[in-house]
Amino acid sequence: MAVARNQITITSEQRDYTFLRYSDDGGKTFTAARPITQAQADAPGRNLARGTADFSGGKANWNMDYRIKPTDEKYMGLTVIRIPDSWNQAGSIVPCRAGKTYTFSFWARVDELEGGRCGGVIRNCRKGEHYEYVSYDGIKTGNSLYLTYTKEWKRHTFVLRFLKDAPNAAFSVEKDANGNTLFVCGFKVEEGETATPWSPAPEDQQRGTTPGKYLGTLVWDKPYPSMDTSAYTWSEVQGIQGERGEKGEAAEVYRLNVVEETAKVTPAGVLYVSLSYSVLHIQGGKVENVGNLDDFRVVCESDTHDSATVEKGIGFVCKYTMNDYFANSNRPSFFRVQLFRGNELQDERVVNVQLEAASYVEVVGDLRKTVSQHGRNISRIEQKADGISLKVEGMKNGVRNLLKGGRLNVSFSTYGLPSAFRLKLKPDTDYTLTVCGRISEDALKKGQTLRTYVFDKDWKWSADFGIQSTSDTAASVTFRIPADRHSPEDYYISCFPFPNQEPKGKNGEVTVSWIVLTEGTQAAASWIPAEGEDVEARMKSAGMEIKDGEITLTANRTKIRNNKGEDIAVFNEDGTVDARRILMRCRFGNITFGEVDGYPNIIITNALNQPMLMLNHRGIVSPYGADIVLLNCSEYFTRRDEAVLGVNIVVRVTNMGFQEQTFGDNIRLTATLGGGLNRTLTLVLGEYHVKGIADPGIAVAAKQPVTLKIGETGTLVYGAHHTVGSTSGGNLVAQSVSFSVRATYADKVVDGSYTERLDASDGLPDFSGGLPGGGLPGGGNILSGL
Repeated sequence: MAVARNQITITSEQRDYTFLRYSDDGGKTFTAARPITQAQADAPGRNLARGTADFSGGKANWNMDYRIKPTDEKYMGLTVIRIPDSWNQAGSIVPCRAGKTYTFSFWARVDELEGGRCGGVIRNCRKGEHYEYVSYDGIKTGNSLYLTYTKEWKRHTFVLRFLKDAPNAAFSVEKDANGNTLFVCGFKVEEGETATPWSPAPEDQQRGTTPGKYLGTLVWDKPYPSMDTSAYTWSEVQGIQGERGEKGEAAEVYRLNVVEETAKVTPAGVLYVSLSYSVLHIQGGKVENVGNLDDFRVVCESDTHDSATVEKGIGFVCKYTMNDYFANSNRPSFFRVQLFRGNELQDERVVNVQLEAASYVEVVGDLRKTVSQHGRNISRIEQKADGISLKVEGMKNGVRNLLKGGRLNVSFSTYGLPSAFRLKLKPDTDYTLTVCGRISEDALKKGQTLRTYVFDKDWKWSADFGIQSTSDTAASVTFRIPADRHSPEDYYISCFPFPNQEPKGKNGEVTVSWIVLTEGTQAAASWIPAEGEDVEARMKSAGMEIKDGEITLTANRTKIRNNKGEDIAVFNEDGTVDARRILMRCRFGNITFGEVDGYPNIIITNALNQPMLMLNHRGIVSPYGADIVLLNCSEYFTRRDEAVLGVNIVVRVTNMGFQEQTFGDNIRLTATLGGGLNRTLTLVLGEYHVKGIADPGIAVAAKQPVTLKIGETGTLVYGAHHTVGSTSGGNLVAQSVSFSVRATYADKVVDGSYTERLDASDGLPDFSGGLPGGGLPGGGNILSGL
């Protein structure tokens, strides 16, 4: 899309790739995927991560924190997820092989520059044991670094070398603190050290390759098919069935291939339309341009029944111009282009007229003004968290729907609408009745149509029309009631499954999406609001007014509700505000009043958005507040002619901070061995080393990070081992080993000193009192108020 001064112009360039896909439900979903070929599996730049266009596939494809949700935002056509809190991981599961190098890339942005830093993490395996970093956003490094991110979308890459097979490696993105929201999309994992442009996994590209009842065609400039069914043009075509009833694969269709589609209104009020197409012949998986167009013709007509000129050459070119567009009451809003082969319709496209951007600015200044010169009806006004926004869904030429409540979206099999419309009609007046609806497959098999009637109460006069399509279709009838047959009483409008199968049988289901009745001879292209259903009337009836850039709400209580249906803020009649959290932005920091994990909090931050003072029900608290207890579960034992010291420490942690926190990798433990060994060991979360069965303390402790609410307690086990010496041939080794353990969390430290005897049977601590809540075993050390 190109945006010039005071106008919006949409131009489609020549596209180079054509894709065919199948559906059994009219293009709502794809048919099943066929297996990928060996050529697809070996193709360079293959995305090994599946479901990356829309984060689909569930737990088979993703290691995703439950708090991470998809948004309505799309970037480059890809679904975007939001990561709100620290250590919320979003990871794509990809099996990795030892000796292979992989490149992990993704797109990311943040809403605020201050707050948590983000980084790429490989979950379900350990750095140094399973993999090592090669580079990070082009920086050669052996360590993980935090990314430099911006408010604009930016692509980040990691290159990793795997040292050991990792069948469930989760290529993840997460951040280390709160304060901002991270938005991510476009995951790609590929072999090698080069990040190629995003593309879906070949397994995803196979969606819709099993032949079905409907054939969809997509022509665009990307070398892979779209994962969105709405990007395709669908038609109900199928080849001849085989002897055993299998679906045919030789469906033959002809399609309009877009070369240019421009329909713009210049600032001077001139409508300029230039449409250019070639014709594609599609049969099975074969696509080719049609060279000889003798059997084809194109018809191009506006919704106001003006015809564009059509020239035939190597393709078709449609031209149309209208001066004084804004002053013309019969101005078109779209053009319909139809491709015929003989008298048979092959393809159809609708091109909307694009109006100059300056017109929409009038709406913001005063809602009551006419939207520039484009018509009187704005069909919806929306309020979002960041303010009021207008959405112009249709620009009608001053036409009003005479039927109130015509947007039905109702399905039924009874003979007649659940409630028919009643109204008075004038004699010798042209009316047009338009219905958008469909019939079910069952109704189609029974030879029924969706029949719409307008009639007087005695059925002395009526007009009708039908719809026999299983997808939403609009049809209309224009009628005039002669004065000599006019009734002063109400007329009725209703829809029926026709012919009626009741009472001997059962009608197939029919659906009415919307009904529009207007004066005049022009059919409605979409639903039009009735009087009282337009925006201004709805707003005024609800006590809302927008005037001169000011919004006025008149109500005793005003609620703000999120997408989950939760009331997050209430403005009361007495001026009090009930809300979970209120943010006061200052020049050099912020003050936040609100609820965190169910408790009241006041948080004061500095200019860098770093918490400086936090108060909750406990008083002043630290952002990293915790009580930590070290429990020694180590063993010194003989194994296969060796004396081995297993340093096993269970950490009992209680969250004493101001909000929910995750503990695990952020607690670092090291052990220093004495007695001449002079070794320092780094203890690893989830590891422990024992000769036999692990004691109860280790058994109940978590092996992965735990998330704790305020006041909750959890346990984690950390371990490492060291071979003290060989006992082969009767060699003597030390009968006891002393060592110290240091745990660091944030800027605090806790130490413990322990001695283990070789193969001691009574060296295990007593956990009979229950680890989380019982008495501390001897040698336990506690660090409070961290």
